Amino acid sequence: MNKDFDRLYEQQLQPVLDNLETTRKEIHSKIIRYTLYSIVFLIPGIYFATLIDKDHEWYAVLAFFTLFIAVALPGYNISLGLGKFKKIKHTFKNKVLVELLLFLYDKVEFLPRQRFSTKVIENSGILDNRLAAGDLVEGEDYVKCIIGNTTIQFAEMYVFRSDYIFSKVLFQGIFISAKFNKLLKHKTLVFSRRKLTNKRKFRLKLQSFFNDGHIITLENNKFNELFVVYGEDEIETRYVLSSSLMEKLIAYQEKLNKDIAFSFVENRMYAAIYTNKNHFEPSISKPLNDKAQIVQHFELYKMLTDMVLDLDLKLRLWDKLE
Repeated sequence: MNKDFDRLYEQQLQPVLDNLETTRKEIHSKIIRYTLYSIVFLIPGIYFATLIDKDHEWYAVLAFFTLFIAVALPGYNISLGLGKFKKIKHTFKNKVLVELLLFLYDKVEFLPRQRFSTKVIENSGILDNRLAAGDLVEGEDYVKCIIGNTTIQFAEMYVFRSDYIFSKVLFQGIFISAKFNKLLKHKTLVFSRRKLTNKRKFRLKLQSFFNDGHIITLENNKFNELFVVYGEDEIETRYVLSSSLMEKLIAYQEKLNKDIAFSFVENRMYAAIYTNKNHFEPSISKPLNDKAQIVQHFELYKMLTDMVLDLDLKLRLWDKLE
């Protein structure tokens, strides 16, 4: 990290983190203590319950009280501790993460409870399934910032499909939207080959049969191994996915080491990064003032927004289309 970041950490972030860490330690130790209390009372409670019979009905009273103490008292105090930790998370996001974003960019909007709308997710076209009326779209930690002339937005998103008995995760990860100064006439979708289901492949082939776009094989073999490309217009898709851009998309996936899907729709580029981790949350079991943890948050933010630079969106890649 550079000296400017070290100064930011020491002067602005560390004092806040040290205070939060003191409270986190108290909450964490309290939760562990009451968890142990619960175990101590739970064991005899279960034992007394096994002794209940017609001749020893009074064991039921002992079992009830020990089990009540094992569950109610620790449960109440643990819930209080978790409630306090929610306040810590709120402060962490608004005083630490926001400072990291402001360090990187001049114009930043950070809304911890905000997400992308269902309409935006649908418009991207990169989910493996079309969203149905009952699908649940949730998200948090929405960020909007400006790099040069390009507006970039990202948030953690969770998309689920439920049939009241079983639920299926359609997408969990980081969703990105970047706006550029070109208006494309046709959609270009770049799916992660590992995440594309046979059902979606069949649907794409069916669309190709009715001349509503094509699955396109490009010149870069490594790119074809990682991605499946679908374009409404093959000529425009080949303009958009130039040799240099394909190399950058490959490098971006390798840098993140996650499955990624991209799409180019009108004047936006979308990206969906598939992860199983809640990235922007402090952990109740880890020190909050550990600089390495803050560096991880910083590097993730920088990596996500460096997408704009890596893909040269602000350099107007598609001048040839005009």
